[in-house]
Amino acid sequence: MHISPQILRLALLRLFADASLSPGDRMDFTRLSALWPQTGLRTSDLRDAVRELLDSGELVGSGEGETLTLSLSPAGRCALSEPYGEVQMASFDDEATLFMAQHRHKAPRPPEERQRAADRAARAPA
Repeated sequence: MHISPQILRLALLRLFADASLSPGDRMDFTRLSALWPQTGLRTSDLRDAVRELLDSGELVGSGEGETLTLSLSPAGRCALSEPYGEVQMASFDDEATLFMAQHRHKAPRPPEERQRAADRAARAPA
């Protein structure tokens, strides 16, 4: 499944929307990391999503010491709340990709299934 920067942005903006933060409220990175799995995206995608919104100016980072806190900038709040904002105007393809990510089966395969796949690969002609 191809996860574009647009999908990462949309997933992160939705987490902020679901958190029902008031303008100017901050969310620490630890809380954001705890919420990210509900998107169905990889843990490593969170870093890319945060970087994307920081670079675009829709997210503002601050913090003391090792605690990173994030808040939406005015542009980020517009993406959430405006009738033609990014969250409301997401394409069908983006919505479908996020839906599939949230609902894909993530249970690890049993060892015997992994072995069978490895056996098939070993027997395949080169």
